Formats: sequence, structure tokens, C-alpha cells
Amino acid sequence: MKVLSRGTVMEGGRAAFEVVAAQDDEARLMLTFVGPLHLHYRDPSLRIFLDELGRILAKCSFASIRMDFTQMPFCNDAGVYALMDILDAAYESVPGPVTVHRIAGDDWQVDALRVLLNLDETANAARTTFEDVERA
Repeated sequence: MKVLSRGTVMEGGRAAFEVVAAQDDEARLMLTFVGPLHLHYRDPSLRIFLDELGRILAKCSFASIRMDFTQMPFCNDAGVYALMDILDAAYESVPGPVTVHRIAGDDWQVDALRVLLNLDETANAARTTFEDVERA
């Protein structure tokens, strides 16, 4: 796996949230979300990541997307907007299937991810599958 970019939100001098964009051996875009996303405003580090992700998506040809939310326990209201920007960029740039790893039975992940991934849109819903994993 080749790491392409990462965005980090710092809290109290340490990383509280990180999103990593990588490419695996199957030309799949891998987005991994780690830690709780607590924002009180649009964090500049995530804007830098989103700009970099846009450049990566414009020059690379990905066959599909795998998103892993199993290490992301929470996202507050301001964080939702940053997360939506990342997810929208991925969906708009990669036309292939999307696999979403999430925690089974986690209310936030089960309910919020359906909205954030815009699954009311038929095209998004048709190409998105969920793989639920048990909480560690």
C-alpha cells in the first residue's frame, strides 16, 4: 500500500483525528479515518488535505474506493462538513464501486454514514456496499 496524503487534526499538542489516503495493489483508493473528529471551525489541516486529495484524484485512475470508519468513533457537527467534503470528492472522482467498513450496531456510523455518503442519491446507493465489523 502506498500512502498518498494524510490530514491531521491536533488537539492539545497531539493528533486527535487523522485521515489517510492511500492506494493499494488493486488500484483502489483507500480512505482511513482514525480518531474522533471534533472541530469547532473548518480546520486548515483538513483543507490542505482536501486540496491535496483533489490533485491526487485528478491525476490518478482508481478502480474503486474502500473507506474504513472502524477507528472513528465520533464526528461532531462541524466535523461533518469537513467529512462531507472528503467523501464528496471521492465519490465524484472515482466512478467505481465503494466499500465502506463500519462498526456493526454503532448508531453514529450506521445512521450518519448513510446521510454523509448521500445514499438517497440512486447512483451512490447502487455502487456502495457496507462491510460491518464487530467492535474491538
